[in-house]
Amino acid sequence: MKRLCLLASLVLSGCVSDGSPSVPKPSRAELICADEFTVGTTEFSQCVALLKAQEASLRDIEKEEKKKKEQEVISKDLAAQICNEKARAGIFKPIERMYSPWVIGSHRKDVSLTYVLEGESKRYNVKCIMDGRKIIDIKVS
Repeated sequence: MKRLCLLASLVLSGCVSDGSPSVPKPSRAELICADEFTVGTTEFSQCVALLKAQEASLRDIEKEEKKKKEQEVISKDLAAQICNEKARAGIFKPIERMYSPWVIGSHRKDVSLTYVLEGESKRYNVKCIMDGRKIIDIKVS
């Protein structure tokens, strides 16, 4: 019986709400403007409109900056350096010689590096596919 009462009270407590669903919550702009102006006045409406326009402008600027970063074009030397650092982290033997890197592309780059490890005559080829500064794929053969 106690369990049934406990279960019923839990179910009923989930049905109780603090506010009426028909009253929308005020926006951030409305809360800020309510501190300075009386709700419903022309000044309050202008303040809300100005803050909403500023927020939209900031969102647009952030989108543009993100898009620029996604389309970032780095130099061939920097792309080769990033690929080289990643490849060396995975090669656990000393490198005797690294041949000239081969880099093609603009935003999306293909970087090829060739290494000769100390004490070996075999050449190791590393190929990185990059988007800006980010390595998407790396293969060692």
